[in-house]
Amino acid sequence: MGTSSYAQDPERKWAFGIFLGKNEYDGDFGSGIANPDIAFYPLGGLSLNRYLTPSFDAAVFCTYGQYGYYKSPQFSFLGTKTDGSLLLYYKLANGHIFRKDALLRPFLAVGLGVATYSGSRMEGGTDITLPIGGGIKYCYSRSVAFQYQLLMNYTNNDNHDGFVNGYNEVYVTHTIGLVLTLGTSEDKHGKYTPTSIGCRQLAPRPKPSKKKKGRLIF
Repeated sequence: MGTSSYAQDPERKWAFGIFLGKNEYDGDFGSGIANPDIAFYPLGGLSLNRYLTPSFDAAVFCTYGQYGYYKSPQFSFLGTKTDGSLLLYYKLANGHIFRKDALLRPFLAVGLGVATYSGSRMEGGTDITLPIGGGIKYCYSRSVAFQYQLLMNYTNNDNHDGFVNGYNEVYVTHTIGLVLTLGTSEDKHGKYTPTSIGCRQLAPRPKPSKKKKGRLIF
């Protein structure tokens, strides 16, 4: 792809993301986090990102999908979960830790959110969540970056699995998808400013050469 760089930046402040992934439960029945023996509980997600500074972005991140755990017929539950979080991203490719024009751009995330649960095989309700995690973005083109993100969500309830012992449940969301930058970052000088989401910085356009008119000498 040459040496060009594209993505969300001070001129192109907004980006939209679409994701697929899975939920993982950790609670009274056991832990499904990184556990290959537990069923796959799929989710879909959307995000709206806003550039703030070379080091920080903000985002609204929402997911919907299956949520559950199965250890035995007695220790199991299944339902759906919808959550939404306001996230603050710290971008490591900010010129202080990694180069701003890096192709791979790791980030850290923290925020505050809400999750709602429903289903005939689980206890419904609403939680306040504290998501903490991170991920990485990879540039593909002027407007597209691939993103993987992991968020560990700490909740304020302990009853959705139908069992209460005083330890609040935790769930993890893994998501992978596309982040699409909106608009254009070209300024009046034909240059592109340092990017935020995940592509290399565009070099200034070369200035057209001025050819000197030759004179015929007799």
